[in-house]
Amino acid sequence: MIDLHIIEFAIALIFIVLLLSLFVSWLIDWYASRTNRKGRFLKRMLTIMLGESNGLNWTARLYRHPLIESLSIKYNRITSYIAPRLFAEVLTDLIIEEGKAYSFTQDKKTGKIKYHEKESTDMFSDLKTGIDSLPESDATRNFKLYFEIAKEATEEKTESFISSIESWYNEYMLRVNHTYKRLLRKPLLITGLVIAILFNIDFIKLSSELWTNTHLQKSIVTLAEEFDNKYSNIEEVEVSKEFFKEYKESIGLPIGWNAELKKELKNPKLIREFEENSGNFFSVIKQVFIYLFSGTNWVWTLLLKLLGFFITALVVSFGAPFWFQALHKIINIKKTVGVK
Repeated sequence: MIDLHIIEFAIALIFIVLLLSLFVSWLIDWYASRTNRKGRFLKRMLTIMLGESNGLNWTARLYRHPLIESLSIKYNRITSYIAPRLFAEVLTDLIIEEGKAYSFTQDKKTGKIKYHEKESTDMFSDLKTGIDSLPESDATRNFKLYFEIAKEATEEKTESFISSIESWYNEYMLRVNHTYKRLLRKPLLITGLVIAILFNIDFIKLSSELWTNTHLQKSIVTLAEEFDNKYSNIEEVEVSKEFFKEYKESIGLPIGWNAELKKELKNPKLIREFEENSGNFFSVIKQVFIYLFSGTNWVWTLLLKLLGFFITALVVSFGAPFWFQALHKIINIKKTVGVK
């Protein structure tokens, strides 16, 4: 028989870690958006994907295409997302452009130069001409392979080629997203540690409080189950200041230096001083040091506190998607065993 207390403790703890992970991810995404980190990363990865051969820079041409360029102009920064279908259509257009025949004539009377483009009769034939005119490269070899596959299609051969490019892009983006998430582990750890220290989110103390305070535990479990019913996918969660404020007020977590110092300080004079200066950051820091260094075992207290902060940062570094799935699984376990 699975103990109800253990299951609800796990649900409550995982839900808090999930909310904290969402908050840290939100901060990192905000910073990445301000610095256009994701846009620059996507462009760098597309450069690796498409390569460059004999001065033909596919990525530069891709981003100069009106359909892609408009995405960057809209937000006055490099776009951080290109839809797979759009990527495939634009790349196909660029390949066809390589094989087009151009000519120029000059009007004898006005001296104006006119540009002429050979009219297209068959897009698939133009696509073949474009591929044949490309210099040898890894990208060109892929284009030739997809063209040969498209030749076997019974109808809509150009559409078959575009679909192959789209699939190629989708598969590559899976690896790109995995790489980006792996690169975020360090920022998540550092940001999580900073947040843990600033808001006094001590994992050891928090776990102890949840284990002993059954009323707090049950209230968080109720919120966790409502959250799980509301969101079936992490992408559906719309994080904002209001989102975190609502959950912070609903849960009433024992976090923050204010709550801990008021509870732990024994000297009434120090409690009064803290209450009078609780809005002053430097006064709070002063009271923290008074608290930490007032006892005989202050070294152990300090080390235990730092360990709690580090564990908080470590669990946050796993990312919100990991804890979202963990929450869903543990709630399903509770439902499966018939615990109400």
